[in-house]
Amino acid sequence: MGWQPRRHRLTPTDPEDADGRAEILSRALLPALSLVAFVVVLCAPRMYLWPMVLLLAERPLRRVLAAAGHPSAPD
Repeated sequence: MGWQPRRHRLTPTDPEDADGRAEILSRALLPALSLVAFVVVLCAPRMYLWPMVLLLAERPLRRVLAAAGHPSAPD
């Protein structure tokens, strides 16, 4: 089980690798937002599917994470 994710770059090979951690965080962003939207829909059913708008925040959050992962990037 540990070999498969490393081969496909799903986990960083070095636990201290900041780029690898940022990549994992970036890949986990959409499933995490989906889970949050699902829980909000379950807790507040009168909102219908409006919490799915949270999924639109994925791209801006991914950019923020990418910028945070590379402190030498120009502003």
